Amino acid sequence: MPGFDPALRFAEWLDTRTLPLPGEPDRTCDTVAALVRDGEPTIWALVIEFQAEPDPEMLDRLLEYLARLRRGFRHGPQPRDKYEVIAALVNLTGPPQPDTLAMVLPGIESPGLRLKVAVRTLREEDASAILTAIAEGRTAACLLPWISLMKGADRPDMIDVWKQRAGEVPDGLLRTQYGALAVVFAELADRHGQWKQALEGWNVRESTVVAEWTAEAKAEGRAEGRAEGELLGKVKYAHQALLCALQNLFTTPLPHEVVAAVEAQTDLDQLARWFEEAFRVSSLGEFLARIRG
Repeated sequence: MPGFDPALRFAEWLDTRTLPLPGEPDRTCDTVAALVRDGEPTIWALVIEFQAEPDPEMLDRLLEYLARLRRGFRHGPQPRDKYEVIAALVNLTGPPQPDTLAMVLPGIESPGLRLKVAVRTLREEDASAILTAIAEGRTAACLLPWISLMKGADRPDMIDVWKQRAGEVPDGLLRTQYGALAVVFAELADRHGQWKQALEGWNVRESTVVAEWTAEAKAEGRAEGRAEGELLGKVKYAHQALLCALQNLFTTPLPHEVVAAVEAQTDLDQLARWFEEAFRVSSLGEFLARIRG
C-alpha cells in the first residue's frame, strides 16, 4: 500500500466473532488485524472487509462496526486500552466503490463525521503485474488466491504463470488452499470453467486437501512433546477454511445451522470430506442435507 509505514507490523488476528458485522448476525470469516509499531503503546485494529458484490450500505455498516469495535474491545494488562480502528474494503467484483462517507454542515468544518477507508477493486488490478511482483519477492504469495479475479486472469498464459508461482510455494497445504480458493473465486468473475480445467491434475483436487490435513495431523501427533491443543488448532483451522470456502462459493451469509454443524465436527477426515462436498453441491441447503445424511 503506497505510503504504508514500514515500521508498522502485523501482530495478530483479533477474535471478533462476538461482534458481528451489522446486517450479518454470524460472521465466521471476519478479518481484523492488530497492527503495532515497536516502541509505541498504540495498537491499530484494521478491519478488512471483502464483498463479493457491491453493497451500497457498506460504508455505513463499516462505520457502525468500527464504532462498536472501538467501544467493545480492549487491550493491555487490565485490559482497558482502546484500539485505534481503521478499515479496508476489497471489492471482489464490480466497479470501484466510494471510499469516503462524509457528513458535515454546509460551510463549516465542525460538527461533522467522516470515514475514509482503503478500497481495492480486484477487476482493476493487473494480474500480470501482481504475479511479477510475487516472483520478484516484492509482494507476498498470499495474494495468489485472488489472482483469478484480476484483469487478464482469463488468459490461458496468465493461468500458466499463476501455476508456476503457486508451485514455488513450499507449503503443500498452502498450495492446495491457494488453488482451491482461486477456482472458487474464479466463479465470481465467470471464469470458473477456465480455471478448473487449467488446474485439473495440478494441486487443487479435493483429495489433496484430505491428504494434507491428515498427514499434518499425524505428524503433529508423532512430534515429541506436542500438546493435544495443537491438534485442536488444526481442527479450528479446518473449520475456518471450510466455512470461508462455503461463504465464497455461495456468496451469502451462512445459516446458523451450517456454522454449528461444521464447528461441532472435530474429525479432520470428516471435515476434509465435507470440503469435497462443498464443491459438489449447488446450494447450502444441499450441503447441509449431505453432511447430515
